[in-house]
Amino acid sequence: MFTLLSSVDFDEGYFLQVVWHLWHHGSYRSFYQLFDPYITTGPTVLIPASLFVPLHPLAPRIVTILYLIGLIYITYHYYINSIRLLVIWILLIIALPHSYLYLTHVLGELPALFFIVAGYGACARRKELLGGLLIGLAILTKQISILAVIPLLFTRRWSAVGIAVIPAALWHLIGILLGSGSDSGIVRALAWPRPDMLHLRLSMMSSELGVHAWICLLAGYGVWTYGAQYKKLQLLSIFCWTYATYYLLLYSNYSYRTLFPLLVATLLVGVALIPRRLVMFAFIMALLALCIRPMEIEPITYAGQATFAHFIKTLPGSIAGCGWQSAPELSYLAQRRIDREVTKSTRYYITTRRVLDCALPPFPAKQMRCNSQHCVYQKL
Repeated sequence: MFTLLSSVDFDEGYFLQVVWHLWHHGSYRSFYQLFDPYITTGPTVLIPASLFVPLHPLAPRIVTILYLIGLIYITYHYYINSIRLLVIWILLIIALPHSYLYLTHVLGELPALFFIVAGYGACARRKELLGGLLIGLAILTKQISILAVIPLLFTRRWSAVGIAVIPAALWHLIGILLGSGSDSGIVRALAWPRPDMLHLRLSMMSSELGVHAWICLLAGYGVWTYGAQYKKLQLLSIFCWTYATYYLLLYSNYSYRTLFPLLVATLLVGVALIPRRLVMFAFIMALLALCIRPMEIEPITYAGQATFAHFIKTLPGSIAGCGWQSAPELSYLAQRRIDREVTKSTRYYITTRRVLDCALPPFPAKQMRCNSQHCVYQKL
């Protein structure tokens, strides 16, 4: 219950702006743009989430909980046919760093993984058209999930590949016709590779997981290698291989959020393999257990965040923030636009303490109110 009522995350704030506009105005947009290409969680999450807006500002998170329940059901139905092992898997993913955020908040990683796991399960049972459709919905949910097509190519499931590309292609076409269409989410997800960030990704993994990244990678690649030998785990294991290798060598940033679904999928494969290679996978799961630290709770509460947002809502005149760091979570809760650029009409400015370049207003101003993350200034 605490996780459902925790503060609105930065990225979640952007996505919830779309949810809010869908309910109140029937338009798929942020406060900045129709079909905003920087909204990287897809309509498979945001459209159903909009139905819960009238209940409470945090009620859209119910959709993520439903996807989590669906993932647990599919995992038990297709992969882990043991209640004991299923409970072990659930406890392990709950123990992952920041799991409370990615398992409950309005973000696309968990729902995309649900579609991938369900799609591969359907393909393993020779339901390739259904499997391809589900993979297509995964791509629509989180466009980096286009990597999930690669295992289908390796195993020559051509009909599934053909179906998989349709949902995202149609949605992107709608975005071109109704929005700016100037920037493709898939292009941004897969282009501009940054192999020079390998050391940053390894450092992030070591920091977040509490164990050196190479130990975790050794355990992961061991799980995926053996998992690929079993029919029902083959596609998911190849996907993990592909995803991890791309993330390490070519991904454009070093976000833990992008790593989280890989950790969940790896734990799924590892737990599913325990009955088959008991001694070996007891060792591998022990390594994985070393890579998990207890859940950490962020200090800011929703109640405090909502109070601060209400103060912003009452301010007369225009308000601006620091570019991309323009407090989207407060914009959603205050139900008003916070400009990304300062204009002549700007009367107030929101700073972001965690970003050095955004910690002070760009003009003479007096401080009005602060919380642990932001401060509001009035222009002098």
